[in-house]
Amino acid sequence: MPAPKIPRRPIPKFTKSELNVAETCARALWYGIDFRTGEHYPISDAGLLSTFAPNFYYFHKQKKRFVPDIFVADVKGLILACGVKQLFRGNSEMDFRKAIDSIYRDIYPRYLSSLKNPTAVSSVDVAIECLELLSKGLVIDPKKNRLNLASRILFFLSPNIHCFNMNNSVAKSFGLQSRPHHHYEEFFHLFSDGLVTNQTRLSSYKIPPARDGLDDVSWNEISRTDWWKRRVLDLAVLIHTSPNIQIYHDIKRSIRARALLDVKGFL
Repeated sequence: MPAPKIPRRPIPKFTKSELNVAETCARALWYGIDFRTGEHYPISDAGLLSTFAPNFYYFHKQKKRFVPDIFVADVKGLILACGVKQLFRGNSEMDFRKAIDSIYRDIYPRYLSSLKNPTAVSSVDVAIECLELLSKGLVIDPKKNRLNLASRILFFLSPNIHCFNMNNSVAKSFGLQSRPHHHYEEFFHLFSDGLVTNQTRLSSYKIPPARDGLDDVSWNEISRTDWWKRRVLDLAVLIHTSPNIQIYHDIKRSIRARALLDVKGFL
């Protein structure tokens, strides 16, 4: 018998307590801490932003593109940080030079257009276009896709693009089809609507200080967007759909200790 289908349902309006937990987890990742164990990651969310985002924020001045070999290493670091090992599969089927071309030919003009919006963020439909284009840019065979990986690259490459981290398990929890190419548009709209539903409470959270190589100019630009709200929502939904996730009991203390080390490093 085929597995019963889960009825499609929207992202709920989370309680303040639920969002507080998610925001604490987002802060942990910002400081390079695994919110489930309290252990340190080799790379933080701030570090990932410092790796990818400045390539757009400074491109209009410096005209420096990603170097292919370094880009491959950066993407591998992103995959490790996301903990999604299956994204490593099929590396031989990917074309990273083609992906770099797509980033500057297809994504960069849409990023520039987003800066003209009052929110400095693109529409969800533009984000979906960017996802499709980068996914096509990542693969050699046009019949294949790397939508999940493309979403994660976009999330850290351009906070001004209204992008969300795709997750097949989360998609299935909300009644979407399991394969990314069947659900990616619905997934983005699901999260965009969820952002609106939780907008009031999410607006109270502020992105932590720049760290881990993230420069002040890039941090200021990121802080103008809704990137931090999307990150908190991302984790709220993940926790909501993953009952086995246990938050490290002393996670706030771990975050405070790491933040204190950052402050001491500037003294």
